[in-house]
Parts: sequence; structure tokens; C-alpha cells
Amino acid sequence: VEEVLVRSHVMPVGVEPVASAGRGDRPLILWNHRWEYDKDPTTFFAALAAVDDLDWGLALVGESFQQAPTEFEEAKERYAGRLVAYGHLPRQEYEQLLAGATIVVSTARQEFFGVSVVEAAMAGAWPVVPNRLSYPSVFGEWAGRTNYAEGALADRLRRVLLDPPDDSEREALSDYLKARYAWPVVADAYDLRLEALASG
Repeated sequence: VEEVLVRSHVMPVGVEPVASAGRGDRPLILWNHRWEYDKDPTTFFAALAAVDDLDWGLALVGESFQQAPTEFEEAKERYAGRLVAYGHLPRQEYEQLLAGATIVVSTARQEFFGVSVVEAAMAGAWPVVPNRLSYPSVFGEWAGRTNYAEGALADRLRRVLLDPPDDSEREALSDYLKARYAWPVVADAYDLRLEALASG
């Protein structure tokens, strides 16, 4: 294993940046993951209930399956007055949603990278993500501002809703992520690694 590690290099996936757009006065919370139990929607909806006294809109998007957790149907009824999007969207509509989202939340129990969160954060949504799995590495020096401790999602979500990061902070985080994960950057890095491998 040590011999293989010395000759190995881990490369990130590339993410296509989506241009940011103006955000409304009402914060928009985005869930943009597969509708499966390993994404832990139970914890997500419990956090929403804990901040129900605040004003926010909600977008529940992602691929759903025959055995989708029942929490989504329940949330569709409970938050009918807050919902701006629900279910799987065509790519163009999804990009428009990303461009206007204020907060993107993850409660994942299983995550290899977190493309949907990075995609939303590049577009200007502020990530509220667990301090585990890939997220400490993905957000690096920003993890103290973006990652929440186990059991602290509702508190972090409330703080971000009451005192949201300003546009300059959102832009700085977006630039940080683009410099690491945007496809043009990642593609160049892949080319260099593959050329070295082919000539080695």
C-alpha cells in the first residue's frame, strides 16, 4: 500500500460554474441532493422546523426514486407557502435556481465529494454542511465558517439566516472554490498528470 500511495495522486472532480444572480430579500434555503436516506433528510427537516419562526423560502430539488423518504411529501404540504421549487428540474431551471439561492444545506451521511453543494456555493449560495466526510477538505480554510458540528445544524442555520454573509464573502468563497474545482482548472491539472503518466 505504501508503494502505491507514493506513486498516487488524488484529483478532484470538476464542477461547471453557474453564474450568480441577484438574491431577493427573503432568504432561499436549497436542498439539492438525491432524495435518499443516506442524505439524511430527517435531520434537514428537523432543522427547518427549528427555524420555522424566521422568514425564508425553500427549494427541494433533486432526483427522487420510488422509495423516496416520506419526509419530502410531508414537507411539500407543510411548507407549501414557502416552496419555490420541488422535485427534479430541467438543467436550465436548476441553474436559475442555483443562481438565486441564499443557503445550500447538506446533512449527508454518505458523500464522496459534494458536487451539488460546491456547484451551489460557486453560484453564491452559502454552504451549511457537516464537519465530516469530504466537506472539511472541500472547503479548506473556509470550513470554520461553512461546516457545523454534529447536532449543531439548527443553530448554524439560524445564525446564517439572522446574520447572512455579505456579497463580498460569498464572492470570495465562490472564487476560492472555482480556483480549486472549476472544470477549466481541473482539466488542466488532469492533462498535466496524464501527460506525465504517458511519458513516464
